[in-house]
Amino acid sequence: MTKTDPELQRLRQQASSLPLGSRIIRAVASSTAIETGQSVAEIERELRNRQSPQSTPA
Repeated sequence: MTKTDPELQRLRQQASSLPLGSRIIRAVASSTAIETGQSVAEIERELRNRQSPQSTPA
């Protein structure tokens, strides 16, 4: 059995504590940053600003 990197374990634990929506935004921002060279924080901010408020059914 191979040992898991402690830093990888820490990051997985940290990520799993975030709500699903935040994890999705972080994943999209991360992959977009790799492709475009922009910072992850900048892309995350843009994505959060684009989110429309969820409406409740009447």
